[in-house]
Amino acid sequence: AKLHITGSTAATNETVLILEGKANGVGEYTELLFRNTWGTNEDSYIRQVVGANTNSQDITIGSNDLSTVNEIIRFQGLTGNVGIGTTSPDELLHLSSSSPIIRLTDTNTGASSILNANSGAGSLFIEADISSASANSVIGFKVDNSEKMRITNGGNVGIGTTSPGA
Repeated sequence: AKLHITGSTAATNETVLILEGKANGVGEYTELLFRNTWGTNEDSYIRQVVGANTNSQDITIGSNDLSTVNEIIRFQGLTGNVGIGTTSPDELLHLSSSSPIIRLTDTNTGASSILNANSGAGSLFIEADISSASANSVIGFKVDNSEKMRITNGGNVGIGTTSPGA
């Protein structure tokens, strides 16, 4: 290891490394840079950025190829919001992309389901078991921890029943 920092041996909370910069204007930052000079000259970074409100310190993670900066994720210090694909997250979790899809995979069965806003028409699709890893998949809706509606893999819709007929 080129740098090895060991803190106290006692079980206490302590700061073992401080990176301090002089960023004080909106958009200015202090940065921890990771550089690979073997063939690609691409960097990755973690930055503390002065947010739109100068009392806000955001944390960003991204990369660049020495000409284009690509911010990947932002943690807003003032609101606690997290943005992926956006520099100004409006909600607790804000995803922004030309094809925003959230994938959930069950590691026990291998079944993956997605929340898909990649429709080109402003539509939203909920897709269960997209690879048909499990038989008889359903999309269910619960209120107060009780199932209220179900769509079966056969296309039947049940309201107030978990076994809708044709």
